[in-house]
Amino acid sequence: MTLIVSTGRPRVPTIAPGTSVAEATQLLRAAELTVAQDDPSRRSHPTAPAGTVVGTSPPAGTEMNLGGPVALVVSSGPPPRRSYRDSSDQRSGHRDLGGSIADEIQRRLADALGGF
Repeated sequence: MTLIVSTGRPRVPTIAPGTSVAEATQLLRAAELTVAQDDPSRRSHPTAPAGTVVGTSPPAGTEMNLGGPVALVVSSGPPPRRSYRDSSDQRSGHRDLGGSIADEIQRRLADALGGF
């Protein structure tokens, strides 16, 4: 007689941001889960390269049925950088001040202090 002890239902594993889709798929299979066949959702991530996994749906730690589907959330790369625009530039239709926020602060300080 063989006794098999269940460790419970599988849980969605933690997949570190930046993990390849292939490695994430292996982690899900090792947890006795499957990758959902829908197109993966995309989300920007500050450090994970585009095309790598940044999360799952349902999230890590969720208890699932054996062989249950887990969707991968794939990085679309870092979020777009935003340039500083002051209200006068917004009204006039200009979109860029031609420099960084630090440049704008320095320009305004020089104006306020009479060029010093």
